Amino acid sequence: MGLFVRTFYCLVFLFVSLTSISFASECDALLLLTSNPLIRSPHVDEYLVQFFENKPIDENLIQSLDWKWKTKEQLNDLAKSFENFIPADKKHFQIQLQLDVREYVHRKHGRGLFLIGIFYLKETGAPVAFFGKSFRKNETTGTIEVWGDGLRIDHSSPATKDLIYPLLKYLDSIYKQQGVGLERLVADWRGRFYWTMANYRLDPDYLFYEGTVLKDQLTVIKNNFLRFLKKHNIELTDLTIDRKTGKVKVQSIDDFLIPRDFIQAKHVNKLQLQTLIDVDTIEKQSQPLDVGVAFALADYTPEPLDALRILSNSKQMEYNDTAMPAWRAIRSEF
Repeated sequence: MGLFVRTFYCLVFLFVSLTSISFASECDALLLLTSNPLIRSPHVDEYLVQFFENKPIDENLIQSLDWKWKTKEQLNDLAKSFENFIPADKKHFQIQLQLDVREYVHRKHGRGLFLIGIFYLKETGAPVAFFGKSFRKNETTGTIEVWGDGLRIDHSSPATKDLIYPLLKYLDSIYKQQGVGLERLVADWRGRFYWTMANYRLDPDYLFYEGTVLKDQLTVIKNNFLRFLKKHNIELTDLTIDRKTGKVKVQSIDDFLIPRDFIQAKHVNKLQLQTLIDVDTIEKQSQPLDVGVAFALADYTPEPLDALRILSNSKQMEYNDTAMPAWRAIRSEF
């Protein structure tokens, strides 16, 4: 979508907002999102056309979610409150947050509210990070759920160093205020590593095809890890797992219980390999990595000679059988 078309949508919205009940939306955040490919998330692309239409948000939807931030001023105050989560020794962050909210329609889950967050440099206005969170009510359970529809950071900018830590605490505070009961996300690219470090667990409702057989996520990740170790001539029992309770010597693959266990797997030797760290961003040779981290960041692109294919539940995504695939995570503690 070209800049002229986006600008046209913005002008239309400014007119509509004066003549009908609207919300807190402005076009700036969307223009920032689409101006820097390093923060663009493919998970949000399917919604962009809906967002640029700038339709007024249905008040019934706002009420059903008991949405807390109903005016532009409230949304701006919420954005400004991010500063409260920056540690005293990290005041070097020369960035500012802008928020936008849009109504969306998901092909499976129906309507919800989409919170767009854009961090930009105070000095130049250049966007350097993005997050998208979609809020909807589970009609079966009555629980408000939030989906992580993308979190991307331009790591080439010094201003984003360590941004992830206050950002996650900030998002948790939003979830608490909004009464979220469950968060869901896809741990992909370098997120396969990052999301293991929080309180995320594997979604028990999501399955992979290993070949032609449907299997739970943990089983498939275990099997891929065993093949990864074999590929790199590492014995499973030569590994240890660093847990909060101490270092554990691995006896069997069943010692790996949660995603974090894989990331904390250590060996006397480290690995350098081809990694997939972002959308279409392949690092031909990484720095030396611990075995578990290497497994989580390894390029999962299918290889022609693979004897086995790992397919997503929908069969839309395909992975090789020696790397951690993009996994589905859930969390209910904020």
